[in-house]
Amino acid sequence: MWSKAWRITKFIFWSFLFLGFALWFGWFNINSSLGIPEHFRLIQGREQSFSTKWPLKVGLSSDTSGIIQVKKGSEFKITPLRPGESSLDLSLFGVIPLKDRVISVVPELKVVPGGESIGVMLAAQGLIVAELARVRDLDGRLVSPAAEAGVRPGDLLIQINEVKINDPLDVEAALRKANPSQVTLKIKRSAKYLTIPVKPAVVPGEQGGYKLRLGIYLEDTAAGVGTLSFYHPETGKYAALGHMITDARTGEKAEITDGRIVPALVAGIRKGIRGQPGEKIGVFQDRAASLGVISENSPIGIFGVLEEIPKKEKAIPLAMAHEVEPGPAQILTVIENDTVESFEIEIIKVNRQSEPSGKGMVIEVKDPRLLEVTGGIVQGMSGSPIIQKGKLVGVVTHVFVNDPTKGYGVYAEWMASEAGIFSDLVKNLEPAA
Repeated sequence: MWSKAWRITKFIFWSFLFLGFALWFGWFNINSSLGIPEHFRLIQGREQSFSTKWPLKVGLSSDTSGIIQVKKGSEFKITPLRPGESSLDLSLFGVIPLKDRVISVVPELKVVPGGESIGVMLAAQGLIVAELARVRDLDGRLVSPAAEAGVRPGDLLIQINEVKINDPLDVEAALRKANPSQVTLKIKRSAKYLTIPVKPAVVPGEQGGYKLRLGIYLEDTAAGVGTLSFYHPETGKYAALGHMITDARTGEKAEITDGRIVPALVAGIRKGIRGQPGEKIGVFQDRAASLGVISENSPIGIFGVLEEIPKKEKAIPLAMAHEVEPGPAQILTVIENDTVESFEIEIIKVNRQSEPSGKGMVIEVKDPRLLEVTGGIVQGMSGSPIIQKGKLVGVVTHVFVNDPTKGYGVYAEWMASEAGIFSDLVKNLEPAA
C-alpha cells in the first residue's frame, strides 16, 4: 500500500516539476522572442514602432504620465515626450504577465565621428616591468636584486634615484652614476606610488670594468595602434577601439596608469588573408603629444576626455541600438598616413541585445579599394566608426580570422553610455537645486 502511494506521490511531483519547467521555458522564450529589449533608450520626439507575433496587452506604469505615449494596434507605437524613465507593463492575452520593459527617454545625442589612427599609451611616463631576471655578479653568483627587493612584474618604473625613466637609455644613464651599495626606485603599482631601495648586482663590464644591473626586463608603455571612434563636442568625452586593452603577457585586462592617446600615422598595411589577420603598421607621431587621457578600459573600448577639442566635420546623430538595420553602411578609417577615408560595407546581421557586448552586429567589407589594400578588416582598424543613413550606429571591434572581409561591430549607443555622455545629457536637463 505504501509502495503504491509513494509511486503516485513521485508521479505527481515529477509531473508538476515538468509542467513548471515547461511553463518557465515557454515564458522565457516568449520574453526573449518579443523583439523588445528589456531596457532601452528612446530619443525624445522620435516615435518608435514595435511589432510582435504574440498577442500582447501593453500598459504603462501609473507614475510615468507625460514621459511616453503608447498607441496600441497590430503594432504598438511609443512616442517619447520628455526625458525621464518609464516602463511598459506587458502581458500575454492580458492574463499572463511578462517581464516589464524599462524605457529611458533621452535628448537627441550628436557626436563627431572619428576614424583617425591613435597610439595608446598605458602610462604618461615610465617603463613597465615585464619580467624579473637573475644576473651573475662578479663573484659568480646568480642574484635577482629587483625581485629580492619586492619589485613585481607589471610595476611601472618611473624613476631611479633622481633620474626620470622614459626610455631604456635613461636606465643605463641612471645606473652609470649610481652608488653600487644602493639605488632607489620609484614605482607605481595600481594606484599607489612606492619607493623601493635595491642593492644592484655588480657585473663584469665590457672592457674590464664593472656595471650595475637590477635584474629586470622593461618594456615601453605603448599598447599599440587603434582608431578613435567618436567624441562629444560639448563635453570632450571620447570613445575608441571598441574592445578592451589586454596585457600581452597575461591576456588579462591591462592596468592603465595615467594613460594617454596620441596621434599615429599608418606607415604600411600587412594585408589580411584567411587564417591570418592583417594589421596596420602604425607609427606614433610624437610620444609627448597627447590627444587625451584614458579614464576607463572596458570590454567595449577605452574612454576618457580629449585635452583639446579638434575643429573638424560637424556632429551627426547617434543611433540607438534598436534603430540599426541590416543594409549598406560606411566605415571611416585610415589606410595611409593620417588621412581619414570612407569605405563601403554591409551590415549583414543585427543581434538584438539587452546589455553591452562587442558582437552587436556582423559587417562585411564591400569597398573594392579597401579589399585590395587590406583584404578587409585588419588589426588597428578596431574603433573605426560605422555610419548608416547619416547616423553613427556602431564601431568596428573584431575581424573573423577565417574570413577577413567580415567582422563584428559594437553598438555606438553602448559606447556612448559607457563614456558617460547620456548621464551628462540628463544632468544638464535637471533644474539646479
